[in-house]
This record gives sequence, C-alpha cells and structure tokens, in this order.
Amino acid sequence: SFQYKTLQIAPILDKKAAPKPILATTPRENAIRAGALAGWAELVEDLGGEPAALARQQRLPLALLSDPDRLIPYSLFERFLAGSAAYLGCTDFGMQLGCAQDPSMLGPVGLLMARCTSMHEALVIGQRYMSLHAVDEHWRLVLGDRNVTLRRYQYQSYIDDDRQTRELSLAAAKTVILALGGGRALPRSVSFTHA
Repeated sequence: SFQYKTLQIAPILDKKAAPKPILATTPRENAIRAGALAGWAELVEDLGGEPAALARQQRLPLALLSDPDRLIPYSLFERFLAGSAAYLGCTDFGMQLGCAQDPSMLGPVGLLMARCTSMHEALVIGQRYMSLHAVDEHWRLVLGDRNVTLRRYQYQSYIDDDRQTRELSLAAAKTVILALGGGRALPRSVSFTHA
C-alpha cells in the first residue's frame, strides 16, 4: 500500500499559484495548460513551417508558449493542433509532438509523478491529478496479472476530427511513462479509437 498523505500537493491548489486563464472560457468549456504544447515551435520549424506565422493564422498568441501554466480553452487547443497539422500537411503532427515531450510538460502533475518511488505510484498520481493539467482528461489504470493498462478518457471534443489531440495525449503519456521508468517500462500496445 502507498502513503499518499505524505505528498505535498497544497501549493498546486493555492489560488496564488493557480494557472492564469489566457482567454475567457464558458462555464461548460474545459481548459488545458499551455505546457501541453511544449516543443510545438521546434516541431513546426523541423517540418519546414514558421511558428509565428502559423500561430497568428491559428489565432493563438505565440507568447503563450513561454508560460506553460496558462490555461487555454480546450476548443482552441483542439483547433490549434488540427490547424497546425493541416497547415504543415503532417497527419501525425500530434503523435510527433507527444513523442518529443517529457514529464515537465505536465507541470506540477509531472513533478509529483517524478518524485514517486515506483511506476505504479507514479501512474496512480497521474490518474488522480491529470485533471489539474487537462480539465477534460482522465486516466484510468486497469491492473492485470503482469501488465497495467492505461486508459485515457476525454469527456468532450469540440471539433469533428480530434485525432491530433488524442494522438498527442497518448504519445505524451507513453513518453512520460518511458521517462519515469528509465526505459524499463515499455508499452506492449497502444490503441486509438480512430484507428
């Protein structure tokens, strides 16, 4: 059994330390930390694009990327990823971005996960606190005899084809797990609902 009461999570819930919204969101709309876009500008450049021009076209302030704790309305996040993929002609843009990230993109949740003493404990922390990073996202662990299945749930989508968002999230989860496990935790399979 794990002693979660020893984790110091109070600073995450402190109003002074809470992420600052970049744009007003409606009471029904969810948000995600800008840290989810870590590596976006570099990937756009690697694919031959111009980050400033693409950000302007997609109506997302480029300065946002320098403040990973700012909240972005999830609808804007989804449109931004889909628009980036379409503009660059890169159907696996979200997948590539997720594979280029590390646990730091999760902010406080990533820090908590990195301090865990076991992979199981880190995944339980991810399951418990992922909504601090992405309000609309939930992880569920299903324990088997010799493996663990991580299921990612997104409760609402704001665009018809949200594959970039789903691929980014699962690729980032795989990358985070590999980083936290020191390369010892390898996925047996990764499944997408659109595949």
